[in-house]
Amino acid sequence: MKDHYILKLETSNFVVTDYFKKLKEKSIAYLKAGIAVNLSGPSGIGKTSLALYVARELRRPVVFIHGNEDLLGSDLIGGNYGYHKRKMVDNFVHSVYLLEEDLEHRWAEGRLTAACTNGYTLVYDEYTRSRPEVNNFLLSVLEERMLSLTGLQKKNHYLEVHPEFKVIFTSNPREYAGVHKSQMALDDRIITLDIFEMDRDTKIAVTMARSGMVRDRARMVVDSLQRIKEKIGEGGNISVRSCIKIARILQHSGDKVDPREVYTDVLLSENRFLLLEKRADLAELIAGEIDPGVMVEETVTVAEDPVTDDALVGEAPEESGDIADDELMEDATGSETGEQENEPGGLAD
Repeated sequence: MKDHYILKLETSNFVVTDYFKKLKEKSIAYLKAGIAVNLSGPSGIGKTSLALYVARELRRPVVFIHGNEDLLGSDLIGGNYGYHKRKMVDNFVHSVYLLEEDLEHRWAEGRLTAACTNGYTLVYDEYTRSRPEVNNFLLSVLEERMLSLTGLQKKNHYLEVHPEFKVIFTSNPREYAGVHKSQMALDDRIITLDIFEMDRDTKIAVTMARSGMVRDRARMVVDSLQRIKEKIGEGGNISVRSCIKIARILQHSGDKVDPREVYTDVLLSENRFLLLEKRADLAELIAGEIDPGVMVEETVTVAEDPVTDDALVGEAPEESGDIADDELMEDATGSETGEQENEPGGLAD
């Protein structure tokens, strides 16, 4: 398998909280027992990030597949792509002419095949977006630990799965557009962990890490969006991804944009399929929840004084006072020439 098929997972920037730590520990326990895991939940809940984080913790190379309608079985296991032709001409004796030709299919290994052969961790993101029949290859892999290779190739028609091979799936709810119903035979072979809404502390931590925003301001964004979501009711798509978008914009824009407009643009973009009356309610809720004066004031304070927390200790004011006293002493002991030079500039007045 070529190296560029392996997903390079460098230093992890995943935000580890008690919420994610529990999910990670359960996932690793199931995977080490030889059972595949499916992280299922709505959009923006952190399924893919968690899957990659768990895969990284397994300390094995990772192969990544993104499910889609056009995915074929040959994309998973491989197939015959072109031919290899070999021709040998023997004319050692001028009166004898020997021609030998050999033509064979060229077999290209798929990602699933390579992962099964070498014991890699397979992350199959949004596997229910692929057509169900494509995923049939996984049935024997997960149960009998054997991969059936169809078509013509040089190797055997069956491949024994490496003992270190593991699979992590992610999936969206069935009602999402483009999502197929998973076959029951595959569901029986995996454990599905339903990921619901993150707790408040996790949302704040993720928002801080992905936007660079300080805790107090991240808390304001998370809490305001939670109140808006509760008032909008069922059908509103407001997730931690919304928090990250809004926090990033506010963090980098300062007072150049109205925070209420930022909230409106982000949330209405993510809720374009809400009923018209709910869209109107959403805009009204944003106007009622967001105080632009507070948001702008916080932005300017963080941008201009990144050590505001240190100033609360009281050390900075004392240091400033010492410097001021030293300057006064220098002025009092200054030369007469220096004092006379200052007078024409009007500083004495």
